[in-house]
Amino acid sequence: MKTEKKKSAPAKNRGGRPRKFAEPSRPITVTLPDRTLELLQAVDQDRAKAITKIADAAIYGKSLDRAVVRLVEIEPGTAVIVVAPSKRLKEIPWLRLAEIAPVQYLLSIPSGTPPERLELALIDLLDTLDEDEDYERLLLDELRRHIGNLRREHRMSQSEIILVSMRPPSAGDAASA
Repeated sequence: MKTEKKKSAPAKNRGGRPRKFAEPSRPITVTLPDRTLELLQAVDQDRAKAITKIADAAIYGKSLDRAVVRLVEIEPGTAVIVVAPSKRLKEIPWLRLAEIAPVQYLLSIPSGTPPERLELALIDLLDTLDEDEDYERLLLDELRRHIGNLRREHRMSQSEIILVSMRPPSAGDAASA
């Protein structure tokens, strides 16, 4: 008796719509202004793809190669560290992220705080990341590497910035002036 080789059956379609992205994804519900929806439609007819393209461009730039940590020159020979958004950096209670341009943040530490303290806080954060936090790992490790290299090369110093209270002075403040 001749045995026929069984062909493997094609993978079954589990139903539903085809996947939009090759990476893990999940549905969300978000309410946006009509103006924003029109702008998204100009980027891509599919809103999810439009949002993804805009988020990637905002963080990484058109060629997806924008560094998540950059040195931005503020005068010849002097630069500040600018980082992309990070939810984990916000976990450092004494570190402030000042948004200086869309999705570009300047780091601010309290006066008298040694920059090495930030390096140590970054190492601690890196130790607590979940395996799937690739973006956060990239950003935190890049920032830690920059700060460590600058410290070892004695190329890092601190400078004061002017902070302004956004609250009007209270009656007690005016009396003591």
